[in-house]
Amino acid sequence: MSHAPSRTDQLAGVLTTPVTLAQSLLPASPTPVALATSALALAGLVEWPVAAALGLGYLALRGRRAPHRNTTKPPPNPSAPRTGAAPTTGR
Repeated sequence: MSHAPSRTDQLAGVLTTPVTLAQSLLPASPTPVALATSALALAGLVEWPVAAALGLGYLALRGRRAPHRNTTKPPPNPSAPRTGAAPTTGR
């Protein structure tokens, strides 16, 4: 038995649609955003508070979407064959 979404679910969908759209348009790397924002600020086209707001806005939107990167290596599998080890000859 299916039922229509609640009013709260509909409102949440309407409110999150612009954020989802903005996240899909943002570059994955922060480098283009930082370079463009810095160039605009250095050229005097935007004031530094606007440049800071752009950078923080990017981080806020990208931070919600970017997956957490695990920088540690997984533990070695003891049953996996070892690479780089000298072969045993059985002598």
